[in-house]
Amino acid sequence: GRGGNMLTRYLAMLSLRGDGRAEKPVLTYDMDAVDAFLADMKADIDCDSVDATVAYVAGNSEPFRFTDEQAGRELETDAIRARIEASILNLSPETEALKPKEISPKVYRVELENATVLRARVIVPLSGSAAAQENAALAAVQFQGARIEPGESLSFNQTVGMRTEESGYTAAEEPAYGQNIVGVGGGVCQVASTIYTACLLADMQITYREPHMFLVTYVEAGMDATVYWGNIDYKFKNNTEKPIRIDASVSGGYVHIKLLGTTPERDWDHIELSHKTINTKAYKTVIEEAGKTDDQKTEITIQKGAGVDANGNAIDIAVDAQGNKYVLGKRVNGAYTGYTVEAYRKYVKADGSVLKEEKLHTDVYKSRNISYEVTPYVEPEPEEPEDPENPDDTTDPTNPDSGNTGDTGNTGDTDDNHDPFGTWW
Repeated sequence: GRGGNMLTRYLAMLSLRGDGRAEKPVLTYDMDAVDAFLADMKADIDCDSVDATVAYVAGNSEPFRFTDEQAGRELETDAIRARIEASILNLSPETEALKPKEISPKVYRVELENATVLRARVIVPLSGSAAAQENAALAAVQFQGARIEPGESLSFNQTVGMRTEESGYTAAEEPAYGQNIVGVGGGVCQVASTIYTACLLADMQITYREPHMFLVTYVEAGMDATVYWGNIDYKFKNNTEKPIRIDASVSGGYVHIKLLGTTPERDWDHIELSHKTINTKAYKTVIEEAGKTDDQKTEITIQKGAGVDANGNAIDIAVDAQGNKYVLGKRVNGAYTGYTVEAYRKYVKADGSVLKEEKLHTDVYKSRNISYEVTPYVEPEPEEPEDPENPDDTTDPTNPDSGNTGDTGNTGDTDDNHDPFGTWW
């Protein structure tokens, strides 16, 4: 039988070299067990670093809540494996000290405590369908904890990514190409507009922004930002000397966006946003006509209950300028009033006086007519009066004898056939 460890057995074999019966020994080994051992050790030791965090707590005596950072560890096993294999080949067992590499966090609590102030906080009510609101919530999550270094820019599209069903987005109505269409990811513009408003209040540098085609109601006019993957983005730049952090969430039917950073050296206290409406363009009620632009479609006036259908029921009709009448059908497009809006930003001192005011931009929101499908309206034929049973009977019911102008066959009161009520009976 065999006894002892591999080394003692190998030495015993070497002692038989002088024996003609001895064969040259061949050393074999299997590294699978070593690899499995190192994999288990790496799984136990490795851990990611954890950045310190700060959260804004509204209404609390301590408005910011901080958490500590934690260093991470990583065990590099390739070099250890190579040394173990070399010791096997050299028949020289060694002790291996495991020294994992430390992974430093990117954010330390002391830095946050020394540098954190609330630069801006914006809360915007969600609008649209349930699917649109779910899409907005999914987009907002992508910005939670985002850190923008000094001089660094942030792109909405690059942060959120392409809106696909595989990434969790669903189809929802959104304005595009001059009409409301159903698209995957509809509703995320609410997050972009909220971040844009927060950036204006935090005095960030806006590097790219486009307004919606039609006026939206969930933010102040001129404070919205539209996004469309591969075409329209929203971007801003951290123009401070310290990192900017974004806290983002959706809860209670609202989008919550906070920008945290340092207090800049400034001679103003806060920023106020406002807008001025320079012009409006009213919408019209029109017939939906294929191949015509909004301005070319026939304008109509709706008359509620002014028509009658084949069953005699009252129906709504539409009348154009030439007096042509139509049966009012399904509504195709909703209406938007057009606006030309100037957006302004005021830098306000602590005493309420305005240090300066600047015009941010002029936005033109298009109008859109409300359109309906129609069919020609045919006036119902007037009903003819029914014929009386005896058209020659001119009897006056108040005068029983008035209808007896001829021979009735009754020649006198003594006639037994006399009818006392005359012919009106």
